[in-house]
Amino acid sequence: RHDGSEGLHTDPVAVLDFASLYPSCFIANNICWSTLLPPKKHDEANPPIPHHVTPDTVAPNSRVAGVSAPFDMFPWETGTDNEVRRWHGSGIAFVEQSTHAGLMPRLLQRLLTERRQVKARIKELHNTRAADDDDDDDAKAIEDVAAVLDARQLTLKLLANASYGFCGADTSHLCCKPLAEACLRFGNHYARAAARLIEAEGMGHTPSTESTTARWPGAHAIYANTDSVFVKLPGRTAAQAVKEGRQMAEFVSTHAQMPHALTLEFERVLSPCLLDGHNRYAGAEFVTGEEPTPRLHQKGLLERTQCAFIQQTILQAMRVCMLSELSILDPRVVFSPWALLPLLGYPLGETRHRSAHRRVDGSGLGLWAAVS
Repeated sequence: RHDGSEGLHTDPVAVLDFASLYPSCFIANNICWSTLLPPKKHDEANPPIPHHVTPDTVAPNSRVAGVSAPFDMFPWETGTDNEVRRWHGSGIAFVEQSTHAGLMPRLLQRLLTERRQVKARIKELHNTRAADDDDDDDAKAIEDVAAVLDARQLTLKLLANASYGFCGADTSHLCCKPLAEACLRFGNHYARAAARLIEAEGMGHTPSTESTTARWPGAHAIYANTDSVFVKLPGRTAAQAVKEGRQMAEFVSTHAQMPHALTLEFERVLSPCLLDGHNRYAGAEFVTGEEPTPRLHQKGLLERTQCAFIQQTILQAMRVCMLSELSILDPRVVFSPWALLPLLGYPLGETRHRSAHRRVDGSGLGLWAAVS
């Protein structure tokens, strides 16, 4: 289930995201060129070297244990056959920060700390602006400064989040694939660990003398990958799901099994939620749980290669599926594709060409067919 329960979920789904997951992985595990240990040296060292080793979790680009695959050279290697070394899938190890603090973690820590300070300053300016509405000149000056600071915090965010790509891209001057691979493995491990912690207090709860009832009855993860965890909450209203989602985020962030550098944040509740795969989902979005009319939130379901007509058709189909008050979510209800065309904004009289019908039916209503 952690690799994705594709399909339509009519119960609320809480979407939780790790804040700056990849930079936090670099910081928490001291991932750096200067801390990377040669393969298996962490096992052979005498006396032992304090170190972090990537977990067994297989991330999207990980090698399966015991299987050889081409891999880029390590920094200390001058060259091998065809300038490619063989990576055998064993753990990637980095020395502990107490032994040697890596350059990359220190740089990222500085970037994230400064970004938090800039965001705090922006919040102060907004509070000052709200408290003093009389002076238009001062208000304009405050808005200008806040805009500059907002651009700065976005720049700091971009620099921090580029750490993974900077280490993993072949065109990077300091490309080191083991660093990027280790970041993926740690990140994937933390996402799955968060899902397990939540489920231990939900669907998988085992009654004990300390805790006889589950904290979030029936809660279970339907997706845990990259930096996101989707938790399904059967039987809740949107407001209840928002409240429990915030509780889950705080519970995981402060749990002893999670590194202190990681913070899990509540993003939204999707009810209903259509999960189509890795980073491909849509649903009616609730942030506070009190929204009178939720808005459509989608990610990854529109492609750049699609023309505007197809994109708008898919968006309209999703709005009908997710936001309509009709009983269209009942799987027993069967609709004719042609009857849906007016709902999508395409009157039958305007789509007489047979090829146009095929495009609407095949691309725009393919999503509808998957739902109904």
